[in-house]
Amino acid sequence: MGSQTITIESPLDRAVYQRGTSGLARIRVAGVVKGISKPGNHRLTLEATDPRGKAGPWVPLRFVGNRGRFAGSVTLPSGGWFRFRVDLRDASGVISCSAAVDHVGVGEVFITAGQSNAANSGMARMFPSSGLVSARTKYGWVEANDPQPVATNDGGSPWPAMADALVEALRVPVGIVSVGVGGTAVSTWVPGGASEARAPPPAARLLAWLVKLLRLEWDRWPWLARLRPKQENFSRLEWAVRVVGKRGARAILWHQGESDSVNRTSTQTYAARLKAVIAGSRAAAGWDIPWLVARASFHTAPRTGDMQAVADGQGRVVDNVSIFHGPTTDDMLGDRWRAPDLVHFNGAGLAEHGRRWARSILEAFFKGS
Repeated sequence: MGSQTITIESPLDRAVYQRGTSGLARIRVAGVVKGISKPGNHRLTLEATDPRGKAGPWVPLRFVGNRGRFAGSVTLPSGGWFRFRVDLRDASGVISCSAAVDHVGVGEVFITAGQSNAANSGMARMFPSSGLVSARTKYGWVEANDPQPVATNDGGSPWPAMADALVEALRVPVGIVSVGVGGTAVSTWVPGGASEARAPPPAARLLAWLVKLLRLEWDRWPWLARLRPKQENFSRLEWAVRVVGKRGARAILWHQGESDSVNRTSTQTYAARLKAVIAGSRAAAGWDIPWLVARASFHTAPRTGDMQAVADGQGRVVDNVSIFHGPTTDDMLGDRWRAPDLVHFNGAGLAEHGRRWARSILEAFFKGS
């Protein structure tokens, strides 16, 4: 063995790739070899081992330029985890160094967005039990234990339970890209709907610091929600659709509406704003990525009519072509499902919430399969 080293930059460990209609995914392989002066005197090969331990045929990789960078691709069927090994061979075919990525999955990927009940505000942190669920961070993929990376807050979410139910039903890995923000109204997700460029005044920054220090939720009390500094959250959705790539996710899952019930947002206004968010996400993604929209309007403060207006706005955007009904959570009330604040979910509520998401996904995309 020489002093050469291989760094695999793609795929990342625990990455999940969205399978196409054929059940296959084309996976880009890239990285760099250090310690070789003449790449032309060497060969690089990729070997992908399936979840049963069966190794596939060698796939040649190509050097790009003269600095040791390499690239290639491989097409794999649904399943996980696959193990990738890249070998550097000298002119005689002897392996001089190798590198491996132990967890690569082909399955189902979902982007989750909305406010606190989609964003780590549950009473209990949840953990997937299947071993086949990953979450995207800003820098890579990790096991999808709560709190979900990128989304705000540090409690529990419904996404591990949802993913485990999908793994059980579909027998493939599941990837989650969770970008929700607690206490947000739909207007803050509209592209350009609120200015992020202008810094909030000192009093607003102090209030935000106190809320974080005291581990409060912006949407716990209506008066606090109204004091929240303006923000623009669409950039989170932009990041999510771009990090997975074109057709790199099955759908965006939307659970939001409580703050709009507090704000007394009308049905027409809510629907128009959510349609703008959907259109913006599709423009950023470069394709009409499907959406599932939950019926989520319950809060302890608003009147019933204000909550109904928001729920009607959510239903108005559904076309059952590329925008589908997500689960209803407005009926999950009381201490059976909710935390003591009666707004966020306890452990049982998070588990049921996740199962409902799984059922909605199966109904929308896998009915009859």
